[in-house]
Amino acid sequence: SFFMYRRQLQSRRWVPWMSLGGIVTVLLVINLLNTAIGYIARDLTNALVARDADKAYHVLEVYGACFILALPIRSLQYFATCKLAILWRQWLSTRFVEAYMRNKAYYCVNPNDEEHT
Repeated sequence: SFFMYRRQLQSRRWVPWMSLGGIVTVLLVINLLNTAIGYIARDLTNALVARDADKAYHVLEVYGACFILALPIRSLQYFATCKLAILWRQWLSTRFVEAYMRNKAYYCVNPNDEEHT
């Protein structure tokens, strides 16, 4: 059992799955941050309507901290999505080429063969 997993780890089959898991996790965190930003915007609006300057400045500080926190997370999500796309294209290209070369399948592809048309 361990040797089967070891072979999979050596063939780097875990990299796309970890990337996909990372993307899903980052998407969940981004959704949480967006929800929090919505509540913070509500609190800021309430503080401005109530003309409470101290609370408004405090909420603005929290608002800025959320945006500073969200920026690297959003960048990480963009990077992971692009990395997963590259891994997917590489795997798909390799699979198609291996299937084409297997059992000399390229000999079966003959555009001039009129017997089977």
